[in-house]
Amino acid sequence: MNKFFRILTFIHLAMVMVFTIVMLYFLTHYQPPPQPRLCGVEEISPDITQKEREQCRQARGHKL
Repeated sequence: MNKFFRILTFIHLAMVMVFTIVMLYFLTHYQPPPQPRLCGVEEISPDITQKEREQCRQARGHKL
């Protein structure tokens, strides 16, 4: 019976270690999806580049 509990404890610790390693991998390699820009305010926003403004204009289908 003692050997059974040692094997069970070993399996439990191995599962915990594998779970921890997998979670650490996913937490360190996760990249959130890029946030879409609000094209309604691109003309007055100073932090939007000229290229992004042009993309917003093309998405609207006309130029200002």
